Amino acid sequence: MTCSPPSAPLPKPDAAPRSADRQYPALVLPPAPPAILIRLRTDTAMSLQLQVNVAQLLKDAVGATRTFEVDGPELESDDGSPACVQGKLRLTRTDRGVWVSGSVTFSSDYVCSRCLAPFASWGEAKVDDVFLPNVDIATGAKLRYHDDGSGADLNSIDEQHVLDLTDTLRQYRLAAIPMAPVCREDCKGICPECGTNLNEVACSCERYQDQRWTVLRELLE
Repeated sequence: MTCSPPSAPLPKPDAAPRSADRQYPALVLPPAPPAILIRLRTDTAMSLQLQVNVAQLLKDAVGATRTFEVDGPELESDDGSPACVQGKLRLTRTDRGVWVSGSVTFSSDYVCSRCLAPFASWGEAKVDDVFLPNVDIATGAKLRYHDDGSGADLNSIDEQHVLDLTDTLRQYRLAAIPMAPVCREDCKGICPECGTNLNEVACSCERYQDQRWTVLRELLE
């Protein structure tokens, strides 16, 4: 009897890699949201604080009122400077829509037009606007208006009867910004020669005087 040669030994399985040799996938962090998305989220949160549902008020009789307090949201303006707005507004049911009246104050950051120093100041505005609904509160029918020159707002009350005061208060805030803001009434400004803030320290620069006005200055003296 002939014995067959022994078969080749089976290969041993590879040993499991040690933890130190094991390769892990790289941790990929989600990209940071772009600045425009961050601003959009901020503007959305701000807008929600300035929205009020007026459905019940539109169902009430003419003359019914409701109070709406504004405290804290920041308004973004075209110049990019935020403003904190505070105040108490009265919402009154009229025969056509909602009349909003009251006083609000705005806190804004400015740069003094005389000394160029940054400062914060409060401005006040009197709100007096009428807002008309886009949808009839009873039937849900779309409402159409003819321009009667009253200046009533036709866009701030949406189809869910939510009044958004964001754009209205932003316009009042822009109207309250002074053309040439000053940090104080007696601001001395800056020296035109060396640029020193004269409110903080006096300088030894000689003041330039236009010689063409010498005769007039002598007459005034």
